[in-house]
Amino acid sequence: MLLGILSTLYGKIFKCVVQVILMRKGLSPIIATILLIAIAVAVGSIVSIYVTGHASDYMNKEGERRERILDKEGESLELIHVESAGGNVTLTVQNNGTTDVEVTYVTINETDYNQLSPTTMIDYGESQDITVAFGSTVNSLELGSRLGNIFVFNAPSPRIEIINSFFNADNKLVTFSGEGSTDDGRIVQWAWCFRWDEATDTCLAGCDGSPSAWGYGKVTSYSYIGCSAGTYAVKLVVTDDTGMTGEVLVYVNIP
Repeated sequence: MLLGILSTLYGKIFKCVVQVILMRKGLSPIIATILLIAIAVAVGSIVSIYVTGHASDYMNKEGERRERILDKEGESLELIHVESAGGNVTLTVQNNGTTDVEVTYVTINETDYNQLSPTTMIDYGESQDITVAFGSTVNSLELGSRLGNIFVFNAPSPRIEIINSFFNADNKLVTFSGEGSTDDGRIVQWAWCFRWDEATDTCLAGCDGSPSAWGYGKVTSYSYIGCSAGTYAVKLVVTDDTGMTGEVLVYVNIP
């Protein structure tokens, strides 16, 4: 665009100089020629400076881009989902970087090492499922790339706080909070069992006759009306946006 403008401008200047020569016959052709040459040199210099400057900027940006690719600075993996079934764990991994990533190993719960053979190549901007043999709950996960980059993901860390209790002859209400739970991603569910049986790892039926004493929410309450006096285990299971879970127990004394 700039070259077209300069070309048009140069043409107009040339036309003006020719008109001056024709109108003022006393102007020396040599002077007119020198004037035209000077204009041409000036225009050429401007074009050269413009083109050189933009070419230099482009080359610098391209050089930086290639250096990032070579150094894998843009390599980035995000864990999308974790699914456990049949003694296997399937990980859905998204490549949000600027280059392809070759995942070479998976470490689960820090001590369980799974060498991927063959390795898994994930194109940038794409997602891929990685399945490894593992039959337990995933608490921590580490992915390693061929170039040595490491990506660590953790299950959420739940925390229970008893924030209120109200006991009298007609009420045994306890309010629990899981707001202190943390995660390196985002927690999407808080599931509570207010009568957890540690011997059988099951949630018992509610004292009011309900099938089970489950509840949901970041903050929730449960009435122990109908329950005999004693100590009850309360279990909180939190789930993050990858499907990884964490659980914790707290004990509440009911009069």
